[in-house]
Amino acid sequence: RRRPGHADADDRRTSPRSPHHRPGARSPPLRALPRRGRRERSPHRGGLRHPGLLHHGRLRPHAASGQGRDRRSSRRRLRPRRGLRGLRRTRLRPRRRSPRARRRRLGTPLRAVGLRRRRRRDGRGTPRGDPRTRRAGRDPGPDPLGVCLDLRVLYHPGVVVHGSRCDVKLPRRKPSPRRSAVRLVLLVVAAVALASCSSVLPQSSLNPKSVETQKIDELWRLVLGIATFIFVAVQLALVVSIVKWRSREGDDTEPRQIHGNTRLEIVWTLIPAVILAVVAVPTLRTLFELRAPAEGDVLRVKVTGHQWWWEFEYPDIVGPDGRPLVTANELHIPAGKTTELEMTSVDVIHSFWVPPLAGKRDLVPGRLTYLKLTPLESAAGEVIPGQCAEYCWLGHADMRFRVFVDAPADFDAWAAAQLEPAQVPTEGPAAAGFETFMGTCTACHQAKVANPDGTVEVVGTRIGPDLTHFGSRATLGAAILENTDEHLRAWIDDPSQLKAMAPELNDLQAGRVLGMPDYGLTPQQISELVALLQSWK
Repeated sequence: RRRPGHADADDRRTSPRSPHHRPGARSPPLRALPRRGRRERSPHRGGLRHPGLLHHGRLRPHAASGQGRDRRSSRRRLRPRRGLRGLRRTRLRPRRRSPRARRRRLGTPLRAVGLRRRRRRDGRGTPRGDPRTRRAGRDPGPDPLGVCLDLRVLYHPGVVVHGSRCDVKLPRRKPSPRRSAVRLVLLVVAAVALASCSSVLPQSSLNPKSVETQKIDELWRLVLGIATFIFVAVQLALVVSIVKWRSREGDDTEPRQIHGNTRLEIVWTLIPAVILAVVAVPTLRTLFELRAPAEGDVLRVKVTGHQWWWEFEYPDIVGPDGRPLVTANELHIPAGKTTELEMTSVDVIHSFWVPPLAGKRDLVPGRLTYLKLTPLESAAGEVIPGQCAEYCWLGHADMRFRVFVDAPADFDAWAAAQLEPAQVPTEGPAAAGFETFMGTCTACHQAKVANPDGTVEVVGTRIGPDLTHFGSRATLGAAILENTDEHLRAWIDDPSQLKAMAPELNDLQAGRVLGMPDYGLTPQQISELVALLQSWK
């Protein structure tokens, strides 16, 4: 309905298209008109609504709204209009009522307010940049007040008219540093929480798979519980103290100064001592149990660290010739039975580490260290990766190994097969590969072979890994690659391309090997050698 004081098509005194409008006349100021004795409020929360505006910033229809529209000026800036000093702040809300959108006002970045564009004909309301005003020198340029002529609606200088819409395209405000810091902390916490949800962690000490790691895990959980309780108690006392005794506005009273409290000092000295005593008892008990020598039916394995591979020798498992079982980079142990490792190094300090089965233990040249492993019966059939945990130069990151936890019957079958000699082939590519093996590989490697006439002999030098049953191993290159024909062919062709080594520093006379060199074999020789090694199961 029509309200008193509203400017519409019949009110020729205030209509911008009125033919009786005098150029240069001052337009009456806008004001919020009363409605039933009270100020008319916008249907949107917060702010007054101009009588010429409908909901969502739409303008009331004008009798002459479609007359004389100039389509060539559909994208122009409008000059500010005079006489708007009395206009109160009007808030226009977007249609989407999200909590964040409700706080926005007209003129916020990338905000669009729909308007029915109308042009004024009185000279002051011509679109900005019009030739008439430019010739007359009346174009004032940017207006700091930012007042739009479209039916006395306030706008920011960045407003651009597009047909019936008035779009605000302004640079976004910089995010608050505090809000950015909070978001970063929440993102880090979420990432840590998601990463800790995975249970497929083959090298995690939080997945105990032996009797020894179960004891370590129980001790860790006890210490973690005590430390968590202390942390929560201290932080709670700190927060209460900050909030309760904080400095308040208008209170300049100096707090009572305390220079000492004997009773309090005794209490906070005794409490940490008691806590340390409680933690020390299970810690020492666990250490003594882990360090105690293995007793009973124990499988003994000698572990020797080389740069950069592992050698495992089973002195309790010997063949008919009295030679013990020797393998490289793959340790087989029976489930439910204690295995004692006797470890040393031939060059530099290494560290044997397989987290789900035991803690770390150093391998020191000229000394013997011991480590017990008692895999759980439930771990039978699992393959657990391990690695060197002490930096030992170039190939340290690739000095890995694998522990195969076998059922007792499977372990006995594996040991019996490893004691058998490898057969020397008599025909095919493997036979030609054996000739290459004898002429090149035996300079560093050793193998126990059975000749066609039935005799058994050990060929080669025991400097590098034993290759008797190389084809039965799952990995090569110290457990960095799967044992496939393609990987083996690439390894023989140029080993240093697959693993960081220093073969130029080899000293065979002193028994020191720092990597397998490239012997320059032809592709045919490499293929024949691959056929030989893969046939030695």
